[in-house]
Amino acid sequence: HVSSIVRSLSCKLGILLDAGAEKVFLSDEQGQFLSEDRVAGVVTRMYLESRKRSGNPAKKIACPVSASSEMDLVAQEYGTEIVRTPNSHGGMMQAVLSDTEIEYVAGTRGGFIFPEFLFAADAMYSVAKIMEMMAITGWSLGDVDGAIHRLFRTFVDVHCPWQAKGRVMRHAMHASENFTRTLIDGIKIHFDPLTWVLLVPSKEHEMFSVLVEAETKDRAMELRHEYEQKVVQWRDNA
Repeated sequence: HVSSIVRSLSCKLGILLDAGAEKVFLSDEQGQFLSEDRVAGVVTRMYLESRKRSGNPAKKIACPVSASSEMDLVAQEYGTEIVRTPNSHGGMMQAVLSDTEIEYVAGTRGGFIFPEFLFAADAMYSVAKIMEMMAITGWSLGDVDGAIHRLFRTFVDVHCPWQAKGRVMRHAMHASENFTRTLIDGIKIHFDPLTWVLLVPSKEHEMFSVLVEAETKDRAMELRHEYEQKVVQWRDNA
């Protein structure tokens, strides 16, 4: 419905808020809703560009460990340091509270934190800031979406009983010891700057998540299949 309104009225932006008024979901001027991961990179680029044009470049920002490496590419473009947080709203909030140099946090589920206003995500303030960024830069969401390098992401949830999660984590730690790793929320294994696998045990379900990102769809699917099989093997290897 929102997409239809955006197209029929030639709007520059379509916005939906979640029931708790924390998250924003955005469509571009063509009525196409951006994925939550893609929104993080698009809004971040607009934020950094607007800060640059205001003469006060952002020095440090943050995002969850599961966020796309597109975020790193955007941050590098502006010479901004990027900090990775646990993949939760609480983890994002804690990053802001523990490091006063972090000026902005982009979540992976539509939540954005602007510490100048609040230490938590607020959808209404986020909408105001996004409109401000569009006014300062003159950019549309579609312009920015088309300019950011696109990576390929895929994931699968593997059934894993509670008692097997520790075993899977131990095997994963051992199997990845020769790779660069990030141990913030699960185990993130880096194969190169833009290719990684994130293994995360669910805190709520008997499940183990395998999230993969790579420069090509074929490589992403290959790694997903490989690590899905590894998790099954580690789970069943008592």
